Order: sequence, then structure tokens, then C-alpha cells
Amino acid sequence: MEQETQPSQEEKIMEPSTSRRSLLKGLAVGAGTIGASGIVAALASTTAHADGGEGKTGYQFLDISDGKGGLSGKSIFMNGVGKFGGGITGGGNYVITDTATFSQVFDFGSWKAKKFVSFTNVGTIVAGYLGATLTMDVILESEKGGEAKATATVNCDMGAVSPNGGNGSGDVVTLVIESGTFAGPFGPGPFGLFNVTIFIAPKD
Repeated sequence: MEQETQPSQEEKIMEPSTSRRSLLKGLAVGAGTIGASGIVAALASTTAHADGGEGKTGYQFLDISDGKGGLSGKSIFMNGVGKFGGGITGGGNYVITDTATFSQVFDFGSWKAKKFVSFTNVGTIVAGYLGATLTMDVILESEKGGEAKATATVNCDMGAVSPNGGNGSGDVVTLVIESGTFAGPFGPGPFGLFNVTIFIAPKD
């Protein structure tokens, strides 16, 4: 059974102050309007590269997912980077906006991996990169205050064109938030063009 581990100094994504500055700048808070491309650019600039270390698989993603059910009309933009194998480390940032125009920010903050749940490795797509599905328990930490538990499922198909892809859904992240204002599922939407997911095989 995988054990929870705390990230080492090298595996920390960024200091909280840097996270806040990057998000505020990227979202142009107070500027009146934002767009999907602006949010993606802001999140992309804060996503470091995750090399698979010895005995560990690296993961990295940049994703937009749409709210389902009671969360319809809302989208969550997320980035993440980390490693797993004998536990899981990593995290990133998130922004929840309206789906129609991306002109209203409902919430934003950071997230961190808390517990490894499962990993299904379908095969190697290209040298060193895997088609696979990772599920992990995470904590969302809102810059407005408060935390929420959630389960994130990260899938990589490399465009769902490879026989060694993940679960066939494409490069997507599904997030189920357990409680709070945004409790419920976020899942694949029409913005797959922006989504990038990578799993990096462990080094020998």
C-alpha cells in the first residue's frame, strides 16, 4: 500500500507568495475581463518540468474541466506537477471561473497531493512517456480562505490516438470536490485543445 509522504525541498512547486503573485498577475484581477488563453498562460508559467526520478513516475498537466450538475456554468483551470512511487508529492494552482465568458473568477488558489489512490499504466507512447491514468486525493487551498478535500483523476492518451493511451478519454483531469461551495464533479469539456498531460517513466 502506498504511504503518504511530504514533498522534499526540491519537489516544492513554488513558494506561496510566488503562487499568489503569478495568479493575480495572470488573471488580471481588477482589470475587468479575462480569457481562457490568459488563464492558461498564467498557469502554464507556473508549471515546472517533472522528471521521473529513480523508482518514481513524474506527472505534469495543464487542464480545463467543466462543472457538471449543480456546477454547470463553471469551469476549473488547473495545473500540476509532481512524482509518485512509494507515496505521492506535488501540487499546483487552480482557478474557478464562469464557463461562458471566463470574465468572472469565483475562486482561486493552490492544491497539493495528499494520498496516492491508483495508477494504471497502459504502455509507453513514446520513449520515456506513458499512456496512463492516475487517481489521487488532493486538498484545495483557496486564497479566499478555507480548504476542500477532492479526488483528482489525471489521464494521458496523447490525443487518444495511440493504442498505448490511457482510458480513452483524452488528456483530461476529472476533479470531484467533496464539500463546500463548489462541491461536485468537474469533468471533460469542449476545451481539450488547451489540455496537456504527461507521465514520465521512472529512470533506471
